[in-house]
Amino acid sequence: MSITEIGLDTWALNIRVFRDGTEHRHRSTFKGSRRSAQKLHDERLRALRVRAEQSSSSFSVKTFGEALDYYEQRHPAPSAVTYLRRLRADLGGVRISELRSRWDRWAALVSETPTRYGRLPSPATMNRYLGWARAGLSYCEKRQVGPANPLKCFEKSRETPRDVRFSEIDERHLLNAVDATAPYLSALVRFALAVPVRLSEALAMQKADVDLFGGYIRSRIGTMKGGRMAALKPIPPCPVVRHHLQNLPTDCEAVWYRREEAGNVPIVSFMGAWLACTKAAGLPGLRFHDLRHVAVTRMLNAGTPAQAVMQIAGWTSPAMIQNYYRLDGAQALRLVRFNAETQHSSGSAQEGCDNATGQLTGQSGRVLSASG
Repeated sequence: MSITEIGLDTWALNIRVFRDGTEHRHRSTFKGSRRSAQKLHDERLRALRVRAEQSSSSFSVKTFGEALDYYEQRHPAPSAVTYLRRLRADLGGVRISELRSRWDRWAALVSETPTRYGRLPSPATMNRYLGWARAGLSYCEKRQVGPANPLKCFEKSRETPRDVRFSEIDERHLLNAVDATAPYLSALVRFALAVPVRLSEALAMQKADVDLFGGYIRSRIGTMKGGRMAALKPIPPCPVVRHHLQNLPTDCEAVWYRREEAGNVPIVSFMGAWLACTKAAGLPGLRFHDLRHVAVTRMLNAGTPAQAVMQIAGWTSPAMIQNYYRLDGAQALRLVRFNAETQHSSGSAQEGCDNATGQLTGQSGRVLSASG
């Protein structure tokens, strides 16, 4: 890893950049928060890249790390940062000519290694690694600064959509567990159950983004998956959420925060509390992103137009509605509506079978004989 904790709020920065097969390295220590260390790391990385490129007479990428650096400098994508960082750390020094054979071994190892939360990476996660790797290599190939993309013909793993079934009983168990285990998440979880929001969007929301009179919270540009998109998230009529938004503290700019002895601070470490809540609720496999499926389904069932749901969720493809919409048989029956013409025709044709007696009746209700 480029950032390693070596003591209490003390971090070691170990940054490497490859140019023309030559490694350029920066090492230093920093004392402060993890977020400040990450910010300093990014600044030093940019400076090291510039210095390495200046020292190169005729620039061309030879290693996978050089290709990723070249791509990220000219085509920044907020949603790719985590994946590119891992690829650079594990395979940055591999020459592009050798990447094809190394990739298979690396992907097999990563797919069988549990994350820090105890889960194996999903096929979707592995596909994102492959997608960003191919994007960087193809970018260099197209601009004639690198060789042919060796991963171009690699096929993505087959993804099985998560079939999330979240009942009203599950919701009560989850909310009770959140209120008891991590009450500072109560308003956020209720908001996510009503409005489709990603965790990254929610944690980036600031007080300046809240418009109580307009009834919405603005998702900031760069926090959504599209990178350049922004959306207005409606404020649901939930008393807990509204009370939370109406009483935001003055010592914290974040919309979602937690109280500590030193004051109110933004929610940064989320997963530990979330896993504790889902375990207490008896829903150990539930992810925060699953609430996004629930919110989309509820909005559509309530009659919200699909185009409006797409705008709120930050989607550009209607296919996402099909991926996120969850409906079982009982819910489908409750949502069935017959038009007036159908009701009139079925009501006037009373010469059917009487529901109570099973006898044939005429329009007047008189029982008809077998002979008619």
